[in-house]
Amino acid sequence: MSDHSRYKELQAQILQIQSQLADYTSQLSSASLSGTTRQALQHLQADAEEQLETFQDELTELAPRFGASLLLTLRADNFKSEVLESQLPVLVDCWAEWCGPCKPLTAMIEGLAHEYKQQIKFCKLNVDEVTTIASRLDVQTLPTVLLWQKGKLVERMMGMLTYQQLQPRLEALLVTT
Repeated sequence: MSDHSRYKELQAQILQIQSQLADYTSQLSSASLSGTTRQALQHLQADAEEQLETFQDELTELAPRFGASLLLTLRADNFKSEVLESQLPVLVDCWAEWCGPCKPLTAMIEGLAHEYKQQIKFCKLNVDEVTTIASRLDVQTLPTVLLWQKGKLVERMMGMLTYQQLQPRLEALLVTT
């Protein structure tokens, strides 16, 4: 299996596990569960969380195999030229070293950067290093993904995103370009 095929398979498996975890959480909130059923669901939830972490780690390791990073590092001195004055639509991945969910999201965005090379500009903003820009953009939750078009912020997405959630939004950016 090629790296790209495995990458897509991992993304699909991660989406499926995230859906299972949401179901388990919903079921566990029910007051009418018996003790045995509750324990079984908690065990399934713990197994799913462990599997999710394993898949996210593999996704993170796989992303660099696509070659050199296509994510441009934003700084205070290049934000205006790279984002606000860009002729291409721009995705900005707001992250920090300490943010666990940021790593697999950045890996997935790296894969999208290869798919949309020369159609969309992909950037990353370390909110701990470029605090002035992060503050001006009102980034309060990590991870946060910002979509820009013609110098205007058109969408803000917070939390862990999947390929299936992000890819249609990128397609929509291209349609309105």
